[in-house]
Amino acid sequence: MIAIDFETKSYAELNKVGAWAYAEDPTTAVICLCYGIGNKPVKSWVPGDPDPQDLFDAIAAGIPVEAHNVSFEISIWEGLMVPRYGWPKVPLEQWRDLMAVACYYALPAKLDKLGRVLGFGSKDSEGGRLISKYSKLHLKTAKTTIPPEDLAKFVAYCKRDVELEQAISDYLGDLPEEELKVFQLDLKIEMRGLTIDLEGVDAATHVVEEYGKVLDKEFRDITGFAPTQRDKVMTWFADRGYPLDNLQAEYLEEVLKEGIEQEDGSFIVLRGEAEQLVDSPSIFRKDGVWYMVYIASTKNVGYETCLARSSDLLNWEKLGRILSFPAE
Repeated sequence: MIAIDFETKSYAELNKVGAWAYAEDPTTAVICLCYGIGNKPVKSWVPGDPDPQDLFDAIAAGIPVEAHNVSFEISIWEGLMVPRYGWPKVPLEQWRDLMAVACYYALPAKLDKLGRVLGFGSKDSEGGRLISKYSKLHLKTAKTTIPPEDLAKFVAYCKRDVELEQAISDYLGDLPEEELKVFQLDLKIEMRGLTIDLEGVDAATHVVEEYGKVLDKEFRDITGFAPTQRDKVMTWFADRGYPLDNLQAEYLEEVLKEGIEQEDGSFIVLRGEAEQLVDSPSIFRKDGVWYMVYIASTKNVGYETCLARSSDLLNWEKLGRILSFPAE
């Protein structure tokens, strides 16, 4: 088994963007890599060193490559080391995850606690300080340059992680064969990702933004204020006999269930008719025109299926009911 561990730095926030986006971010850089091949002493590599050819040879020989929470190491290897440094790709089926093995045996997932529970000791306590100071560059207190003495501490911290992983891996072994198949399938699915219709997302975003402008204008026409003018909006409602506690979404949803009628008879509630709720819209297109089939729930009547049409997906003309609630 090959055990590896990367230490990195970036302005990208790993917990927010995810491992792949983090690895591909142009500000992300490797501080060091530590690796152990079998029972051989752990070695280190830092940018500027010659390529770790012994590591490449071991990978080419088909030896499994293991890390704790391997998704991060895969992301850095494939998303950063391969394109920037020209390192060889690692076949997906060659990767192993020590954390997955620990979870299989219902042991702690975090490496530090796992090591202590199994009697192999803990991680290097210097790691937290080093990561906060040099890895998380988005922090105001972070430093972009690592002095030699702290780089040496970083390498020592990384080496300790690999030594801990080796000891635990030797003790626990690999996943059972059937469980390994499940893990590798899960990894394959994770690496493949999801197909996203970006054109559709952009179009939907455009529709939402444009309709937001329509609603904003309608709100201004009715009240004379922008929805963001909190105090003036609340005063406007209070003057008309509708004092509001706040403008929070959940609270307003409850208020709008009753509708708020103003002097000219129009309702602030942007829905089909007074006391009518709309649900389950289904949109289709025919002869260049958009149609919407939707359910309208009217008080004391029940659910009815209705039809509307639009040329732009923003402004809809109601065509009436197509499935009415029985009269009796």
